[in-house]
Amino acid sequence: MDLENRIARLELRAEQLGIHLQDLSRNGREATQVRSELYGMLQELAELKTEQARRKELLELEQA
Repeated sequence: MDLENRIARLELRAEQLGIHLQDLSRNGREATQVRSELYGMLQELAELKTEQARRKELLELEQA
């Protein structure tokens, strides 16, 4: 359940950052920082979702 909570929180935070990014000057320093943070978050999110899928597959194998 902890993994699912981490994923949900990251998805929410990434969405918030995306919305915030729309309000910033495209080439501004803050926009560059936000894009960098968002990129890192999306990478972490992809890793967590991969781990979630792996755990789900293992669980299905154990139940088979």
